[in-house]
Amino acid sequence: MKRLFFLTVMALVLSVGCTEGEGDTYYDPEFSTTALSFDRQGGTQSITSKYSGWWIDRSVYINDIEYILNPYIDEYSDIDRYIPAETDPRHPSTIIKMKGPWFTVNKGFAQSKEITFELMPNETGKSRTLKLLIQDGTFSTALTATQSAE
Repeated sequence: MKRLFFLTVMALVLSVGCTEGEGDTYYDPEFSTTALSFDRQGGTQSITSKYSGWWIDRSVYINDIEYILNPYIDEYSDIDRYIPAETDPRHPSTIIKMKGPWFTVNKGFAQSKEITFELMPNETGKSRTLKLLIQDGTFSTALTATQSAE
């Protein structure tokens, strides 16, 4: 009898799923787009999301080269990271802003629904890309900014 009760309770617990809503951490944030295109002049563009529980992962790809940003060690002096004093307790090392030699990415604050990409003019003669991995619990995606050379 105890075993049957236990199995019934476990079945109920496992069958109750998360409900979609603000702050849930296992849903697609539903970004307005995942790819931005910039001309040679650069500029500023934003991507918005329906939900706010997502965060910028530590893996950043610049022209297809991966950089793993450790918020506690200044390994990459050419990429500055900004971590708010009051972070999301689920992710105490949440990166909300990063600045590289030709880009700035800013989420503003941990629970923001908007991320802004600012790219400087491209004078390299080659196109360049910036790809950020975004996490939200078990969901992950990439936001990519591509800048042409022309």
